[in-house]
Amino acid sequence: MDVILLAGGSSAEREISLKSGSAVRDALTSCGHNVEMIDPANVDIQSHAIRPDQIVFIALHGTFGEDGQVQRILEERNLCYTGSSPNASAVAFEKSQAKQLFLNHAIQTPQFTVINEQDSLIQREERLSSISCPVFVKPNAQGSSIGVSRVETPEHLQQAIDLAMNYGTSAIIEEFIPGQEWTVALFDDITFPPIRIQTPRTFYDYSAKYQESSTQYLIGQNQDEALIKRLISAAQKAARAINTSGLIRVDFIVDDTGQPWCLEVNTIPGLTSTSLAPKAASQQGWTFETLCEKICESAMNSRPSKT
Repeated sequence: MDVILLAGGSSAEREISLKSGSAVRDALTSCGHNVEMIDPANVDIQSHAIRPDQIVFIALHGTFGEDGQVQRILEERNLCYTGSSPNASAVAFEKSQAKQLFLNHAIQTPQFTVINEQDSLIQREERLSSISCPVFVKPNAQGSSIGVSRVETPEHLQQAIDLAMNYGTSAIIEEFIPGQEWTVALFDDITFPPIRIQTPRTFYDYSAKYQESSTQYLIGQNQDEALIKRLISAAQKAARAINTSGLIRVDFIVDDTGQPWCLEVNTIPGLTSTSLAPKAASQQGWTFETLCEKICESAMNSRPSKT
């Protein structure tokens, strides 16, 4: 295969994207494929020479990666690219839109409200009155837990909102559900075994994801089969609700009663050999190289119907 690999970019997740891109490049090259790695921070994707027979592998995380912008450009150029459509990408990236779809499809998700940059003080107070602490405050459109805070008392809310607003024009304030953190990776019609995440930190934040060696990932170890079925069913419903394709990951909190609460859908999950989605795929017997090849093959197969 002849692959144009997009990695880097200018988003807050640039560092992680470069790591994903390097891992994908090494994997595909080791399989004998031709790979040209491009950084959209330095190259204009609208005018860069890409042939119709090439596959554009999107390893961009965050803005201009997961939000549908680059997908729309590639679609307008009639190019073959990996992952979900522009619309599905945009909806999944904006947490409040995705959560509204979850509710529309009877998928349990924590109660939430959205604070916009242009809201008046009265509007903010009205929206915040519907949720009581503790809560999570997150940028409405961002990933890798960047700009996320757990807020225990109302007096710390504004500081958390200001932090989240550093990464966009709106923040989402989400009900805190105590419980276990889980994630489910899916690849087209295949659902990989769910992974339970254990971290000594307050929650699975940026440090727990990328810097802490104490974070543990439990797959298939003394797990409740009924819970696993509920997680898989909820993940599949979330994927259908947003109409994703290719490799995605759905994140959950499971409360003390065993109820999964869907938090978000990641349409371009981390793609290093130690990331969650590749860990889940390995339980299917797929090497990281196999996963990267299958992502490319899925793009070729879905090209006519992606829009």
